Amino acid sequence: GTSNFASGSEEVEVLIALVKDGEVIAGVAYCPMLEILYYAEKGKGAYRKRNGEVIKLAVLPKKLEEGMMVTYMNNAYYTEFGANLFKPLPYVRGVLVGTCSYAGLVDNVATVELYGSTSIWDIAAWQSIVTEAGGVMCDWKGNEIVYQFSNPEQKYNTLVCHPDNKTLLLEILN
Repeated sequence: GTSNFASGSEEVEVLIALVKDGEVIAGVAYCPMLEILYYAEKGKGAYRKRNGEVIKLAVLPKKLEEGMMVTYMNNAYYTEFGANLFKPLPYVRGVLVGTCSYAGLVDNVATVELYGSTSIWDIAAWQSIVTEAGGVMCDWKGNEIVYQFSNPEQKYNTLVCHPDNKTLLLEILN
């Protein structure tokens, strides 16, 4: 979000995650230029506040071919995975991490969000929001994201989708 802010883009977000005993238990994603607030707490659901209206978020099941994929990955990842992954999706849109990153899934605009080489500060808050909305966030092997707090420069490849699509997406990725 820093480079987006510096360039004058409206797609800037402030992310806050609350971690207890190594587990993300709450997350906030605020997009100040768009005046949209996403938030979640473990066991209490996920919500979006926009224009004074608060709605509970729920990731709806969709077939991959009915949806859109939002992605950001460098050329090496695209070369390795792009050809297979993009075939079942009619609309592929690339965005930069830090632009209300995972909002596409929780707002039911995207069917899958795939990000390569993200940092803990890009994903921890969204993990809470996505999972509380009924989505899944895992690495590209299907494993739970385990944060390396002792190594803040650790990079994570994330797959975010409805649970019904996880197996097929992992087969395509692997």
